[in-house]
Amino acid sequence: MDYKDSIITGIVLGVLTPLAAWFIVKFGFDILGNLNTRSDFGSTPTWRPRTLALIALCFNLIPFQIAKVKRYDKSLRGIVFPTIIYVAIWFLYFKGEFLGASY
Repeated sequence: MDYKDSIITGIVLGVLTPLAAWFIVKFGFDILGNLNTRSDFGSTPTWRPRTLALIALCFNLIPFQIAKVKRYDKSLRGIVFPTIIYVAIWFLYFKGEFLGASY
């Protein structure tokens, strides 16, 4: 069994990549905020967490594309499972902002 092409490898990548990306992007926003180069629009409390989470989810496209190019089909499936779970959690957490109702 090739350890690079396994569902477990994909799941680990799918879980850890958005978490690491969230910390990296948040750290970048914090540094820019300390330098006063970020606009006031970016510091609104409803925009920042939702966008940070969405950017972190999009970082899953990087290992997904690498696995696609290398034809690691099992790893692709493994990356998709946590991504779908993260997207569902993201949508449920922010659904009040999308649907215009307070849940």
